[in-house]
Amino acid sequence: MIDFQLQQQLRSEFNPDGSRLRNVQMKALEILLAVDKICRKYGIRYWLGSGTLLGAVRHGGFIPWDDDLDIDMTETDFKKFESIVSKRGFESDLNLVLQTHKTDPEYYAMHAKVRNEDFPIEDIFGIDVDYKYRGVFIDIFHLRKSSYALNRFFSYSGKIFDKISTMRGWNEGRRVLLKVYHGLINECLIGCIARIADKKCSVYYEWMGSRWKPAPRKPVDLFPLKEMSFEGHRFFVPANPDAYLKGMYGDYMKLPNLDKLRKHTLL
Repeated sequence: MIDFQLQQQLRSEFNPDGSRLRNVQMKALEILLAVDKICRKYGIRYWLGSGTLLGAVRHGGFIPWDDDLDIDMTETDFKKFESIVSKRGFESDLNLVLQTHKTDPEYYAMHAKVRNEDFPIEDIFGIDVDYKYRGVFIDIFHLRKSSYALNRFFSYSGKIFDKISTMRGWNEGRRVLLKVYHGLINECLIGCIARIADKKCSVYYEWMGSRWKPAPRKPVDLFPLKEMSFEGHRFFVPANPDAYLKGMYGDYMKLPNLDKLRKHTLL
């Protein structure tokens, strides 16, 4: 973890208590706690991933300028999670919804979200303009076994989706184009290849077609899961967080150029 005084300085600059960003972070944390509770109850494996795991290791909680939460699951565990939520709900007092293409027909992202619909936000790039659900969220990346080359190649599909999603002045055409592209490319082409790769490969990646640069999650680095503190609560993390984070970020303890930070959402 970084030096305590530096951490306090960053908190004071980016997300002091009472700030809009800090309030969003705390609302996202409430969602994570609800998801953690239901996963523990029904034996669903998940772990803090991406920037959230980085925040846990380097900052003991949120990266001060970050405005969302990321967790990973295997595709098998996600299907179990999806089934339980569809039948039983989240068993929480929060107004939570699971957002996938099944529950929100205009949502085409390759990962799922759990949103609290009592606290709406807006995406800074307008990708969510047609979404049914637009509350504060956490991301769930459901992982399949694949290869770097396949995921790297099909990551261009995610970039194309982003560009289509942000087209303006052609609303109905944009919706039709997204629907057709999703059906032909995501479901037919990528979906078929992903199912084959899942049986042949040994390393986990985000769902093929994700727009991000592929980052491998080796089973030996993931399991068995352990627990780590994040914002004063215990959550599951990979067995080897150091290997996970080095594979994704390289020298992850080095702070980025703070003058070039980009937020995910309009706060």
